[in-house]
Amino acid sequence: MKKKANKFLALVIILGIIISISACTPPVTSSPSTSILIPTSTSSSATTPRSTKTTMPNSNRWEPTSAAPIHWQWQIGTDFNISTDLVPSVTVYDVDGFSTSQATVTALHDLGYKVIAYFSFGTYEDWRPDAASFPSNVKGSTNGWPGENWLDIRADSVKTIMTARINLAVSKGFDAIEPDNIDGYSNSTGFPLTASNQLAYNEWIATAVHAAGLSVGLKNDIDQVPTLEPYFDWCLNEESYKYSEYSNLSDFVNANKAVFEVEYGSSTSQASTMNSLHINSMTRDINLTSPSANGYKRIPCIPDAQNSWVNR
Repeated sequence: MKKKANKFLALVIILGIIISISACTPPVTSSPSTSILIPTSTSSSATTPRSTKTTMPNSNRWEPTSAAPIHWQWQIGTDFNISTDLVPSVTVYDVDGFSTSQATVTALHDLGYKVIAYFSFGTYEDWRPDAASFPSNVKGSTNGWPGENWLDIRADSVKTIMTARINLAVSKGFDAIEPDNIDGYSNSTGFPLTASNQLAYNEWIATAVHAAGLSVGLKNDIDQVPTLEPYFDWCLNEESYKYSEYSNLSDFVNANKAVFEVEYGSSTSQASTMNSLHINSMTRDINLTSPSANGYKRIPCIPDAQNSWVNR
């Protein structure tokens, strides 16, 4: 019995020492986090988780915000002519990157305007000056427009051609690039493109354009906005009101990034909703023609001379 009692006494003494040491040891605290929080959105997608990346501000790059309306013109259906196609009070012009000359870009800059270069980054267009550069094995199914086919965005040769287009935009002095047709994974392209393939390609686009010193917008690809918003400076979306897809666009607005949006036809029924969300929306003719062309239509939801967000 005495032997057992001695063991019990020793156990009590050891336990007391452990408790004393624990009381004297300061609690372990985690160091302050250095990560930057990403603005949240009510939208979510199981296949496109929100990215932990944040686009770092760059004072040398055009970064339009959602703080006030931006009056803009989107004219890619006909070549832009600065002598006839200027729209009063419009300060941002989105025009074709191939047909718009360096002289025209310079002239627009002299007037104080920003200029965006439109290029298709996801389709082959048989009328473009670099059409012969595309290998036959990267050209897939038609996307519905004459002479235009989806590209295999996984191919390095496609990235090489698109890098040359980025460099062309730089040489002409453009402020930004609108990369079109970057949602091929959700279409019948003729290639087994996955959502991951599209994310990787679109992230590459943003990184490459930024490396060239230009601003870049996310064109459509609305289902992947939660993941891609941090990579892009602004976005441009078509018919998000018609298809009730505009909720994801708030990810850009909440990050104080400009959102440009277009509906086609003659109605501006989207105005109240888009204005309340601080989205720069307008109704355009489907061919995105010039002011002098037959069928031209451009009805901004915020009048071009107005600089505050109000309902129409």
